Amino acid sequence: MVLSLLLPQHKLLKAQIEEVLDTSLIQQKLDNDAFDIFYYSNYVIDIMAKLCAPARDENVAKLREMKDVVPLFK
Repeated sequence: MVLSLLLPQHKLLKAQIEEVLDTSLIQQKLDNDAFDIFYYSNYVIDIMAKLCAPARDENVAKLREMKDVVPLFK
């Protein structure tokens, strides 16, 4: 879904997102109990902060403060 927000000139950012959010790598980490949910949630929040309008900065800041996984992803 994040990739759909990118413009055609965001090639480098798209490649970085695809590398970090690689589903096969995430599955390997899950299988080996090496998955860090907060690494990925912080990464997505950082991307959102880059792409969102400044009017959403307060909402993004609230996401950064959340430590409970379920409400964070809702």
